[in-house]
Amino acid sequence: MTIRYATIGTSWITREFIGGAALAGGLQLAAVYSRNEESGAAFAAGLGGVPVYTDLEKLAASGIDAVYIASPNSLHYPQSRFFLERGIHVLCEKPAALDPAQLLDLQNLAASKKLVCVEALMFLYSPTRFILGEAIERAGKITSARLDFSQYSSRYSALKNGEKPNVFSNKMGGGCLMDLGMYCVCPMLSYFGEPESIFCSVSRFDADTDLAFSAVFTYPFGDVAVTCSKAGQSRLGSEFIGEGGTVCVESLSLLGNIRFINASGVSEQLAPMPERRLVLSYEAREFRDFIIAPERTRKRLEEVCETSLGVAVYLEKMRSLAGIKLV
Repeated sequence: MTIRYATIGTSWITREFIGGAALAGGLQLAAVYSRNEESGAAFAAGLGGVPVYTDLEKLAASGIDAVYIASPNSLHYPQSRFFLERGIHVLCEKPAALDPAQLLDLQNLAASKKLVCVEALMFLYSPTRFILGEAIERAGKITSARLDFSQYSSRYSALKNGEKPNVFSNKMGGGCLMDLGMYCVCPMLSYFGEPESIFCSVSRFDADTDLAFSAVFTYPFGDVAVTCSKAGQSRLGSEFIGEGGTVCVESLSLLGNIRFINASGVSEQLAPMPERRLVLSYEAREFRDFIIAPERTRKRLEEVCETSLGVAVYLEKMRSLAGIKLV
């Protein structure tokens, strides 16, 4: 079975996903959507002559089986719901919704219609997450961890020049915490479970824009410090520090360049830096399998949905502590 899918959004991540879907196999790009016909046509050039739509109703009626949504964050929930209501499976870029209530609504709607609706967060699908998990166990008793995703945004100059890119606007579901926070929160919850307490503070550009944040999550073993920024570039990566060694991760999003350094300082490379399209192929493959093999993948789908919801819950708690309002 080949799944005919459409894309919404014309950013670089959409093009990368199309490449990842091609690597996964069993997925055929059938259409692209853009609010602007000219930008849609420019994006579709070189994609095999796929049709371009500027009307969501017409796209939904075009015979597609699924849709990949990579529009501005504030549109993720209404667009995902729109397609689910019309019987179309949804893979939505993170964050799939602005709060846990919206995400749960999408999950319940999908379940009631026997459809798939999952969030495209790379960590959830990368097999390298098991390598990292084994390395953390190998480090022995964990005493602390420092998780970072600080990436200088290509749109920061526009913000400083008086524009308001969607990725920086809290009102559009953007800002550092919403855009980058889950890259750290998802692995933290996956490996350590729920914390006992949280502290979170943000650095602001203005009332509608958080540029960076710092958070401390307290666990029985100690603290996990999380830092993210869209106004600066980290060079240190992340660390899980244990009595028997330290696990270093250069990229938490791609799970790339993972090293184990034992107590004597000897370093061992566990995973290289992967190509982004390869990592995106993992989420495309699982999305495909959720659709074509629902019985075989039911428990795995439940696990993915539960993890996404847990991350959404903690992002909401962090926003509340930091005083971030999305609408």
